[in-house]
Amino acid sequence: MSSLRSDVILIHPPAHSDLRGGTGIPTPAGMGTLSSPFMETYPPDLPYVAAYLEKNGVSAQILNLARLAAKSPRASLRGEIAGIKAKLVCVVLEHLHRCRGALDTAAIVKEFLPQTPVALFGAVASHFHDELVSLPVVDYVVSGDSVEEPLLQLLESISGEVGLDQLPNLTYKDGSGSVRTNPLSYLPASLDYLGDGVAYFFRRVFRRGEKESLPPLWNWRRYPALFIPVGRGCGRECLHCEQGSRSERCGREKMALRPPERIVYDLEITSKITTAPIYLVGDLLEGGEDFCSEVLELIADVDPPNHLVFDLFLPPAREFMDRVASSMSHFNFRMTPLTHDEELRMGMGKAFTNEELEQLLGWAMDAGCSRFYLYFRIGLPGQDRQSVKETVEYCGELLRRFGPRVHPLISPVYPHYPPGSAIYQQPERFGLSVFYHHIAEQARAMSSPHWREHLGYETRWMDREELVITTYEALIELNALKAKSGLIPPRLASQIDRYYRDALSLLKMLDESGIAQSPSAAGHTGEKLTSAASDLMARFPLTNRELLLPLHGYRFHPIRKIRYSLGIP
Repeated sequence: MSSLRSDVILIHPPAHSDLRGGTGIPTPAGMGTLSSPFMETYPPDLPYVAAYLEKNGVSAQILNLARLAAKSPRASLRGEIAGIKAKLVCVVLEHLHRCRGALDTAAIVKEFLPQTPVALFGAVASHFHDELVSLPVVDYVVSGDSVEEPLLQLLESISGEVGLDQLPNLTYKDGSGSVRTNPLSYLPASLDYLGDGVAYFFRRVFRRGEKESLPPLWNWRRYPALFIPVGRGCGRECLHCEQGSRSERCGREKMALRPPERIVYDLEITSKITTAPIYLVGDLLEGGEDFCSEVLELIADVDPPNHLVFDLFLPPAREFMDRVASSMSHFNFRMTPLTHDEELRMGMGKAFTNEELEQLLGWAMDAGCSRFYLYFRIGLPGQDRQSVKETVEYCGELLRRFGPRVHPLISPVYPHYPPGSAIYQQPERFGLSVFYHHIAEQARAMSSPHWREHLGYETRWMDREELVITTYEALIELNALKAKSGLIPPRLASQIDRYYRDALSLLKMLDESGIAQSPSAAGHTGEKLTSAASDLMARFPLTNRELLLPLHGYRFHPIRKIRYSLGIP
């Protein structure tokens, strides 16, 4: 049980609050990420929020409930929350797949701490701000992607120093119970004000009280990867994405950047403490050529031994690859082509051809790239079952041409498109049927053990059942192609194949038993399914083992680990 005591507790909730104890089948939505089905990887700038609050005299702690749930079958949300002492509890609601866990967490906080106000923030919370505040378990929603200053002012208001109607970005209930929404007036164009998030993280993650509740991955002790944000928002307008949204409560005209020296300072600290991979979240090229060049020059001065992973939104010029190769020893890339279908891809806002993608892969391989992750999606407008099959075949062609350093991944759009995206906002225009129009409806749907029922949409080209079946067909075939190319060892590929087939069989059993539609009617069959689902959950790490990049030397530098655990930088 945790015993966190701070002015502000920032809680990252699990995707599902009872996944360990029910018949829920792990969804394949997390394929291609390092997270477990509890989705324990929190937004990369959450430690920066905590660091900013502390820099301004407010004690703050992060409680990663999702990680605790993923690590221990005995973990109890109620037990962890019962030990909290705080002036304000904040629950992060960044992604729609975490809506049930977030609302369950808020309800438990209210049960044990009825006098403690509960605030939600994150992209999804921003979109549903008025509906969320109308719920009895939520007092406030802080909208926008920069909540640090609004949270400071909210604490002042809770202390009676300032009225709620004066606070930026805030949605709240007034004295009569009516929902009020203040303007989104705090949206800083530059992020040079942010605190030292990585330093905050390492000061605390080795302490006795926070070493289990703070890490961003269930297996972080064995694979201590870290995520460093480049900025917030995006200047592009991809139809499937929240970041490029111009929505009223969380949109930006262009990406807000962190100063290059702060990005590389975080990278340098991390490389001195751990040899694990470091992910730079956000495309450096979105900041312009000068910004990108400055970051790479500073990285070259540090010369980290770690594997660095860079995001790419669009194929860059060859000169970029050459600059990256000359700046560091181990570099990798992540990119989301979505589909092999060029027309469909360009219609989604990804303006590049397969020829340009393949040219980029050739440049990256020539430059010495260790791994190039390519993310494809299932559930796109205009995409049918045959199109998904052709995408998998295209992945096989890329593996044949470029070898196992190219790493294709595929997963469904789950449980819906981001609420701020154009597709979510205008589903009929893009051929989608929507089942849940409110976040409370979506949260209730997430209680089903069958992830088909979680899907809040289907398309004109594939209904929900087809989306499920097509997903497993694609995963099984792509796994076989990876084994054939040498990307995955044969024994691991065989275990992963069995995992996917067992998951599909269990989903069929759920339908045959009627539990998928009525979980309360479980009975003896439900007990069997619960046991089988628990076994499947225990095998889930097999599916992301292929993503792990090598560590160079010890996981942690022992002397520096001790220094940081004592609060000595």
